[in-house]
Order: sequence, then C-alpha cells, then structure tokens
Amino acid sequence: MPWSQDEGVRTLRLFYNLAVSSHASRLRKLTEATLSGESLSAVDVNAEAAARAHLDSVRQKLHAAMAATLAPSNYRSAARDPRDLQ
Repeated sequence: MPWSQDEGVRTLRLFYNLAVSSHASRLRKLTEATLSGESLSAVDVNAEAAARAHLDSVRQKLHAAMAATLAPSNYRSAARDPRDLQ
C-alpha cells in the first residue's frame, strides 16, 4: 500500500504539520524580538528549543513510518503507530 493511503502515516503527517507550525511561531517570536532589539526571554528560548526537539522527533517518526509502509510487510516497524507520539 502506498504510504499516502496508510492511516498511521496520515496521522503522523498531521502531527508533523502541527509541530512545524508550533516551531515556526516560536522562531518568529524570537526573530521579532531580536530584530527589534529586545532582550530574549529564557522562557521563549527554551520553548523554541523544545518545539525544535519535538519537530525533529515527529519528523523522524514520520520518515520511519513512510519507510515501513513501503517495506515488505514482515519488516514493518512499530514506529508507525501514532500512539508513539504521546
């Protein structure tokens, strides 16, 4: 089955898109503060770092799920289960 039709991959793609949006908004906030000359808040910097780490984690799981979907059925990984994100 193509990965685009797999329910687990579609769910992970939704999580990935949410993580991208979250990271982009955090990064935008830091960029605006930097360009305006404001001092950066440690809370904002830590939130951006956490959003980046979450984005990397979700991206890795999405890529693993896509690869597992294209592999023969006996090689499928449990990483394609969206519950791994929780």
